[in-house]
Amino acid sequence: MHLVHKEIQAHPSAMRTLFVAGEETCALSSEQMEALFPFSFSTPEGSNRRRHEAIVHSHWREYLLYLEGGYDAVCTIYMQNVM
Repeated sequence: MHLVHKEIQAHPSAMRTLFVAGEETCALSSEQMEALFPFSFSTPEGSNRRRHEAIVHSHWREYLLYLEGGYDAVCTIYMQNVM
């Protein structure tokens, strides 16, 4: 969450359309969602924890693609729907 807060402070006008509903509500792509919520592994490769984290990361990416329509879904990601 700290990283999102830094980005909001650095670019308040650009982030406004993401968090404030209005006429110009911004649809987010899966790439933008991944940029907003970056994933980093906490342990080196080969550990059980890393394997579990890789599974979570895979599910997160599949979920984003599903919402974007990559798996025959008809849905657009809006920040207010995710939050």
